[in-house]
Amino acid sequence: MALDIVDGVSVIIPVFGRQASLSLAILSAAAQLCADDEILVVDDGSSPPIALPAMSSFAAPVRLLRSEINLGAAGARNLGLAHAQKPLVAFLDSDDVWLEGKLTAQRRLLAEHPGELVAVACGWQETEAGRVVRRRLPVPSRSRSDFFAGCWFCPGTTLLTRRSAFELCGPLPEGLRRLEDLEWFLRFALAGGRLLVADVMGASIARGGNARPAAVEEAAERIMQGLAAMPGVMERERSDLLAYLDLERAAAYGNVGDFVARARFLALSLLRRPRLRIPLQNWWCGGT
Repeated sequence: MALDIVDGVSVIIPVFGRQASLSLAILSAAAQLCADDEILVVDDGSSPPIALPAMSSFAAPVRLLRSEINLGAAGARNLGLAHAQKPLVAFLDSDDVWLEGKLTAQRRLLAEHPGELVAVACGWQETEAGRVVRRRLPVPSRSRSDFFAGCWFCPGTTLLTRRSAFELCGPLPEGLRRLEDLEWFLRFALAGGRLLVADVMGASIARGGNARPAAVEEAAERIMQGLAAMPGVMERERSDLLAYLDLERAAAYGNVGDFVARARFLALSLLRRPRLRIPLQNWWCGGT
């Protein structure tokens, strides 16, 4: 695959027990890579251990890293980052796939901003039982305060950035089983980072409803504790973050059928940040 972009990319794919879907994820990434790129599959304590499918027809090498214990998404990504050898980093979840043109569009956009602290997102489609149920194309960030009001551009499967961003902002927060992307991007924003968006539907995401209240409550508490140590956070940013965390709590309680708690946290979010819509801002353009 010919590219006019010289920086190679390390694609990090954490996996825990998803042997069948892993093959599809690897294939979707490998089809967009060249010899200067690499794929790092991180087996996050799977039993039986993950085996790599045959990938001899693709240019990019595929390496397998193993953790004897389950580190969680953040820990597994960090293990991949520690072994990444390329200047650019992209994440891909093992039950998701990239769509054609995703990486090329993102690499070209990133190359237009040399030396800047930026991350590049893209659009995605959500699937349920093999059927596309929603498409999203996020808007770029307009100010650092945007990152306190939501994680509208995630899932992580859609993101590309430079490895130097993690050297500057630190690793992903190990121990958080939810909202790890949100926490890292708060640090990214405070370091002056910006979000760019490639105008392409770049990933197909398996829709999940597996966030559970205990994990979200723990993550929200840890994020707010960490916020106290982050210098220069404005009161409006803090209030927006609390309102967004209430939305995450509401979704988690809805996942387990506790609709009283769901309604309570929705109301609390609206009280913290009065508005006429559920999201704190209009985060998406186009799509359905």
